[in-house]
Amino acid sequence: MEQFIDDLKAAATEKEEFDVVQQELAVLRKTFKGKLIQVLGSHYAKQRIQCFSKLIVIHLLGFEADLRISDVLLILLSSKSIAEKRLGYAVLSILVNDAHVATYAQLVAADLRDTGEHSVEVQALALSFIGNRASPIVAQACIGEVQRLVLDGTLALELLPRALLALPRLLERCPSFVVDPALVPRLLALFIAYSQPAAENTLT
Repeated sequence: MEQFIDDLKAAATEKEEFDVVQQELAVLRKTFKGKLIQVLGSHYAKQRIQCFSKLIVIHLLGFEADLRISDVLLILLSSKSIAEKRLGYAVLSILVNDAHVATYAQLVAADLRDTGEHSVEVQALALSFIGNRASPIVAQACIGEVQRLVLDGTLALELLPRALLALPRLLERCPSFVVDPALVPRLLALFIAYSQPAAENTLT
């Protein structure tokens, strides 16, 4: 990754930058066609992180990166490694178009139910993604989980604002969803609590 960034910085013209990117894309295509990048283990996790980090940089530079990444992205999103999980959501948010986001709907919904060591961060990643990129299919898969988290009080306090921001988008994308009658007073109580000064803020 460091060498790739150094080569980009050293490019004096658009043509040189284009050549650096195309050379890197050729290497990435070969990597993603292989099977080693899909092998579990810390060494291959580092390889996945480096490859996707390069793809994000290439995308942000305005270049097309038409690679078949779905199998490896599934590994990232399913990973127990929080570093891979973070990168998976970054890739899902930046590189995957709306037509293909639905493929990962059930994985996002599963992260809302996460109870592992990094559950707060995993749920934060899922809620942030939902609030920004929820397609109708993603909304359908996740809206029940978000409603449950808000109502049953199991959601970490610091995640409530994300849930409150995600719910309107989910309801907009999934208008047929039957809202639990208890949700409205709960939401009102939360909005009122968050409108109070921090010292008076109580969410019980």
